[in-house]
Amino acid sequence: YRYRDELGLADDALGMRAGRLLASGGRRALARSDIAAAEGLLSRAAALLPEDDGERVECLLGLAVALRERGEFERAAKVNDEAIERAVATGLEGTGARGRLNAALLRLYTDPAGTDELVIAAEEALPLFERLEDDAGLAQALWFIALSHWNRCFVGRAEKLLERALVHAERADDRHWRDNILAMRGLSNVSGPTPAEEGLRHCADL
Repeated sequence: YRYRDELGLADDALGMRAGRLLASGGRRALARSDIAAAEGLLSRAAALLPEDDGERVECLLGLAVALRERGEFERAAKVNDEAIERAVATGLEGTGARGRLNAALLRLYTDPAGTDELVIAAEEALPLFERLEDDAGLAQALWFIALSHWNRCFVGRAEKLLERALVHAERADDRHWRDNILAMRGLSNVSGPTPAEEGLRHCADL
């Protein structure tokens, strides 16, 4: 597509198809925590897809996550802000809400005092995700609230939320958030109120 574009023979349909294939590959890379590949693929997809295309907005959200995982917080925030802006402009309520959750989590990386803001954003988003039946959004919001409880040593509360979050992550076939949820459940089994033998069985099942 790029060669044809340089020759003045750009094919919009070909560009759209290439963008969607790159987006699919980027999501799979992010799901398996191949962050470098996810960043490259999602960046290229976002460059090819139309500005207000729903899949491009999802690419931007995923790209912001990949950049956050690489520690590029300023760039991640900029990309995430664009995703929220485009989601609002095109009426993608669930996508916009997930973007706001990402923004709150990003701020937590640079300001640990922002935990309350993250929890408020997640709790406010839950009714919207439930109305939209947005399983990916529900998994993320519940994980964020569980993270807050876990950080405050309310591990039993966190475990109950993580059980709910896992159901939604599996429904959404979202491996990235499923793996985050399972990792925290494993830690909860060894640091929470679960009896040792039961905790070992749970870890084996994970």
